[in-house]
Formats: sequence, C-alpha cells, structure tokens
Amino acid sequence: MNSSLLEKDVLELENVLSPREIKRSLKVRTILNRLKQRAISMTETEGVRCREVMLALLDRNALLSN
Repeated sequence: MNSSLLEKDVLELENVLSPREIKRSLKVRTILNRLKQRAISMTETEGVRCREVMLALLDRNALLSN
C-alpha cells in the first residue's frame, strides 16, 4: 500500500474537521492517531478499505456542513 496516499487522506480529514470537533471527540482523535500509526504497515486491501471509509467521512462532513 502506498502509505503516503493514506497519510495524505488522514491529513485531509484532519483539515476538514474543525479543531473543536477533533478536540471534543476523543473517538475521532483516537481513530486519526491509529490511522497515522498503521498507515505504513497496512496491506493494500486494508489501505483501500481505510481510504474508502475516510472518503465517506469527508463526504458526510461536506453534506452536514451544507
């Protein structure tokens, strides 16, 4: 798995969520930290699934902000 793509997605997700949302939600912070730590060792299948989930979160956040 190209870990740099996954890391880029994690950073994008962090940038889309407001600092207040991240601070308020321990669960979001925990998930983002785990993704950063695991991005390097993920298999391609795990990485693809992870990216799909993150993109879904980004889409959901975009819908909620409209």
